[in-house]
Amino acid sequence: MISRGCRRNESLLALYLCMGIGNKPNIIYYRSTTPFFPATISRTRFVQILCYVHFVDNNLAPKPDLPDDNKRKIYGKKAVMSLMEPFVDKRRYLFMDNYYTSVDLFEELEKSSTLACGTVRSNRVRPPREICNLKSIQVKQLKRGESLYRQKGTLTYVTWCDRKVVSMLATVPTSEADSG
Repeated sequence: MISRGCRRNESLLALYLCMGIGNKPNIIYYRSTTPFFPATISRTRFVQILCYVHFVDNNLAPKPDLPDDNKRKIYGKKAVMSLMEPFVDKRRYLFMDNYYTSVDLFEELEKSSTLACGTVRSNRVRPPREICNLKSIQVKQLKRGESLYRQKGTLTYVTWCDRKVVSMLATVPTSEADSG
């Protein structure tokens, strides 16, 4: 005979697995659209238990002694490449924010026929220092609407001034005629 505590654990696991099948914005939507959810466990208790559930391989987590930029470079690149795996070699465009944007990642994406574009942090490794360093004379002299760019192969680095200085890295093809 199965004890009541054992059945409760099984139903908790079943609820958690069901949450992975149908994606909803938050837990309230699961409760309102799944009839057995509210009958099984209260929302408060379920959220309390979820705080202690951990399904991650800690061996894959960034080492605490690595500097933040190295963690981002190693693990951010792996994350993007694993997410893009179904789309590589299909000539897609990928747009991203400054957390993931890096020269190494864009070069690897381009090798797999994926073009990329994203804002980039000025303190990243390998961008051209004369136009990405916020303290450089060229960047300080930019007026609103003006821009600087450098191109190396298919990588294009652009810095422009809006309300503040913004930098972008892209592998989207450009030419001298497109410089405006």
